[in-house]
Amino acid sequence: MDEHRSEYLELDLGELLRRSGEPAPDPGAGGVAALVASLAAGLVAMAARLSGEELSAAGRRAAALQHELALVARDDSVAFRAALRAERDRAQDAGEAWRRAVSVPVDIARLAAAVAGEAADAHPRAAARVRVDLAAAATLAAAAATTAAAIAAENAGDGEPLRRQAHDHARAAEAAAARVARA
Repeated sequence: MDEHRSEYLELDLGELLRRSGEPAPDPGAGGVAALVASLAAGLVAMAARLSGEELSAAGRRAAALQHELALVARDDSVAFRAALRAERDRAQDAGEAWRRAVSVPVDIARLAAAVAGEAADAHPRAAARVRVDLAAAATLAAAAATTAAAIAAENAGDGEPLRRQAHDHARAAEAAAARVARA
């Protein structure tokens, strides 16, 4: 695993909170969205484990999403800084650097939508005592996906296909959260 990808996993919560309030974008909105979705995935994994064997596969999928989101949180900051640096230096690969800066929030939106979907799918079969955790997970994941889509739109040019993909993921996450809210 790349060292930079696991950096946020090594920080204690107090340090992460302190860094989120610093003027440097590390973590910025994309990284925070990924971390929120990662925490939401943790709620899904916990609720699935407390609901028994029927949701064990959902718990495993949620745990994998939790880990991947924690890793991609750092990728967002790295990609955004690289794009700014390439633009500042008028590098020939500035366009590619910006595409990477857009693709990471699209990944965050995709993963967050998967978390919201897992929460919504597990909700009707979960133990009654953890359904509120699944509702919270779906809501948090949808907010993270919407945030990531807004970041992708901000960093992408008009007509950029990644921009549309990010919004599609956000809409899927919002639909999953709405399914849970109606239950």
